[in-house]
Amino acid sequence: MIEPKFNRLNLSQGSFFQIYDNEDFILDGVFIEGEIIERQHIEHPIIEKCLFEKVVFEENELNRLEITDCIFLNCDFSNCNFHASMIHRVKFINCKMVGASFIGSYLGNTLFTECLLNFANFSDSKLKTVAFDKCTMNSFDMVESSLDKTTFSNSNLNKANLFQTNLKKINFSSCEFDTLDVRQEDIIGCKFNQYQVVYLAKKFLNIQVV
Repeated sequence: MIEPKFNRLNLSQGSFFQIYDNEDFILDGVFIEGEIIERQHIEHPIIEKCLFEKVVFEENELNRLEITDCIFLNCDFSNCNFHASMIHRVKFINCKMVGASFIGSYLGNTLFTECLLNFANFSDSKLKTVAFDKCTMNSFDMVESSLDKTTFSNSNLNKANLFQTNLKKINFSSCEFDTLDVRQEDIIGCKFNQYQVVYLAKKFLNIQVV
């Protein structure tokens, strides 16, 4: 995975609202801390080489958002809409993203670690070299999506909906779930632990393991 490309020492302290200073809604090279950003509606904003820490994004609609070479630490994106976005070389660390929607987006070289992603929606999206590590993803949606070099490790995927998403070669063995919404044909080639295999045998083969 390629790391975000920026030097923290070169960032200037700033505000998200500087994005309105540019008619193309571009925010570049800024460190933003402890800001509350709510009810913003921007079409195709561009954020590059920025660091966000303890920033709250509340009820925002940032459709066709482009984020490149950024890090988000302890931020809150709950219930935000980021439809048809492009996210590349980005890290989300200990972020709250409950109900956030990334429908129809592209994510590349992106890391989610220790994030809360319950009810988040990544359906109809393309993910390439994306990692979900130590995340809580209950009732998470990733329907009809394309996964390439995408990993799920030490995460809770209970009641996640991965229907019609090809999961070939995905290793779920370190993750937890009681139920998982998947098609039998989409999990061919996956790796599961012994407890997960018991659940899947019951689900697809009506086999009772005693």
